[in-house]
Amino acid sequence: KEKGINVPSLFCVNEIPTEEKLLSLLDERKEFSVRSSAFCEDSTQLSFAGQFDSILFVKKEDVLCKIKECFASAKNESVISYCKENGINADEIKMTVIIQEMIYADFSGVIFSANPQGILNESVIVMGCKTGDNVVEEKTDVTTCYYNRTDKKYYTEKAGEASPDMTDELIERLIELCAEIEEIFGKLVDIEFAVKNNEVFILQARPITTIDDTSPLILDNSNIVESYPGISLPLTISFVREAYSGVFKGLAKRVLHDE
Repeated sequence: KEKGINVPSLFCVNEIPTEEKLLSLLDERKEFSVRSSAFCEDSTQLSFAGQFDSILFVKKEDVLCKIKECFASAKNESVISYCKENGINADEIKMTVIIQEMIYADFSGVIFSANPQGILNESVIVMGCKTGDNVVEEKTDVTTCYYNRTDKKYYTEKAGEASPDMTDELIERLIELCAEIEEIFGKLVDIEFAVKNNEVFILQARPITTIDDTSPLILDNSNIVESYPGISLPLTISFVREAYSGVFKGLAKRVLHDE
């Protein structure tokens, strides 16, 4: 938000606040999302995916109760079991709760700045109608966009009749925001967004921890036999090996920014 990204108004608490203090911070005309954010989530070793509570469409008078639920979710049986399986002391989990203005989205979704399957120059956008919980829980048809950041070409796939249309303008705006947020983090990122009346809101951003971009594997689909059909002698094979090795190394350096 401080970097100029359009994030809905929010504040965080590290402990359960007094009702008087909390109510002074809330606009009674709005509803809120109350979201857990534990320090141990989304690391390279542990995800804690779905382990802690987050609640949407919370009225002002119910926010305090939902904050307590989020803090209490650190002691869920599933959390304790997950900690035991991974050698963590569940009593050391530190929880922060985020109270954020609820966006009644027309569309919501996620952006991966790199394809989680390991394609580093391909960003992926997945978008469905209404709020993001419908997308995550697969309660709505989605549209997926695969965007090649090298040549800026993309295509979309729809999963069903209710899949929304992605306009060229929206795709370019989301990719632009993705690049800005990736620069802020200095890492590949996983972003949650919402769109209301053509305005894009960023709800969450975090590093992608499932991709190792330190030792990329580069695949090519060159059909060398078309250039050298028939039987090749050892001299030809050695020449081909040297020539193609040089070409592909040069291409890899350009694609990977000379790393």
